[in-house]
Amino acid sequence: MKIESALQDDHQIKLTVDIDDDTLLAAKKKAAKRLAKRTKIPGFRPGKAPYPVIIKHIGEGSVLEEAIDIIIKEQYPKVIKEANIDPYGPGTLENVNSVEPLEMEFIVPLSPEVDIGESLNIRKPFDPPEITGQDVEQVLNNMLERHAELGEVERPAQESDLVNIRLYAFKTSDADAVDSEVFPERSVPIIIRSDEKVDPKEPNNNDKNNKEWPFPGFSSNLIGMEKDIAKEITHQFSDEAPDPFKNNRITFSISIENVQSRNLPDLNDEFAKNTGGYPDLKSMRADILTNLDRQNLEMYEQSYDEEILNEAVEISKFKYPPQALEHEINDVVTSLKNRLESQNLDLDIYMKTRNINEQELREEVTPVAKERLEKTLFLYEIAKQDGIAVDDKKVKTEAQQTLDYLSQSLPYKDARKLSNENIVANLEWNIRADLLARSAMVHFRDICSGKIDDDNNNENDNQQVNVLNEEVVNEIHNDTDHVSNTLPENELSKLDIEDSDDSSEENF
Repeated sequence: MKIESALQDDHQIKLTVDIDDDTLLAAKKKAAKRLAKRTKIPGFRPGKAPYPVIIKHIGEGSVLEEAIDIIIKEQYPKVIKEANIDPYGPGTLENVNSVEPLEMEFIVPLSPEVDIGESLNIRKPFDPPEITGQDVEQVLNNMLERHAELGEVERPAQESDLVNIRLYAFKTSDADAVDSEVFPERSVPIIIRSDEKVDPKEPNNNDKNNKEWPFPGFSSNLIGMEKDIAKEITHQFSDEAPDPFKNNRITFSISIENVQSRNLPDLNDEFAKNTGGYPDLKSMRADILTNLDRQNLEMYEQSYDEEILNEAVEISKFKYPPQALEHEINDVVTSLKNRLESQNLDLDIYMKTRNINEQELREEVTPVAKERLEKTLFLYEIAKQDGIAVDDKKVKTEAQQTLDYLSQSLPYKDARKLSNENIVANLEWNIRADLLARSAMVHFRDICSGKIDDDNNNENDNQQVNVLNEEVVNEIHNDTDHVSNTLPENELSKLDIEDSDDSSEENF
């Protein structure tokens, strides 16, 4: 067997393979026997006809086609080994150049290669902001507001009232002419807070830093408004405001549907006992502080990791075959599909409402997939260079916990499928890949921050933390008031990846 290789521009390799006559003849005889068992040849029992008779009855072309299939299955692993290549996935038979002698061309995707360049020289101070008593009080205030007693009143809106308004927004030009609709008319609940009426010129009171929606001081404009009386407010948003407000002059058309007064409970030991099961208010404050510290660290680590990882990917060089990116695109689309289904929506309907087809959707998510792929490849390279490994016992434990959870939450028919060996193997592979990437991220963070933990780079992942009662956890995770309206989030969230096969017709 003679092999010639030619590296392609897309990180694939073309292998031209010459098969010797003896190998071809042996394969043809085996193919003839196999075909004869499935074909009735007069005068002979199935599979017992001589080779020349089989050739005459079935035809040289059919036997040769079956023989090539046999040669591929038997010789392809040897071809890969002799060519000394590390394939990313299955190769593809591109062409049969000649039959005598038999010469075949294969295109084989190569495993990705990453040159991390000067990434290990990245340095960035790791300095999470400190949680203060004011942060704790904000959580407590939000909890008090959740337990406020509401009562509808027939009077103009006042500070601290909960009002439901009809809100419509549109862009305006300098001449106050209608430009385009920002969002259609909708009902929005708002708590009036006169203390949030701020000076937009103050540096810390811009559209980005202040959490009141849709802009700082909006709710104070509702004070004194009566039911069913319309009002318009125009606001010039900064370049730090989110879309669709960013850098736009927006007019809000408002009318109040109803007004409710709010009577907040007292913040005391009884409140702590009734809402969280705490012995007293002091214990509740301490628990909130502990969990705010934990969440604050997690959020800072996430932001820190994203910044150093983006910088590392920017200065690194990547080589990967098109199949790797296609696989990642499939994962992004699958994640979107799963998210839509969890909201009782359908991907086809989603594409129709946006007036795009599947190919256009795949093109749209390609930048997201490319970024995810390169970040993952970078972390795997870090793990490879620094000898980071994943504990097999931990992988199996997490896989079993996941299977146990799914078996209890899924219908019986679906739960039975979880015992399938392929499903278990794919689940363990995904868990292993996730643990490896997380461990590599912790290690890279320690390098960039100047803190290298040689004893246990994955210590942060293994730590167990105390969790607050559900009500307090909900409060801590809320960035805005519970009754504040928020705009829809981006449809493409980064959900858990499900493994999928993407095999071509001639893959082997």
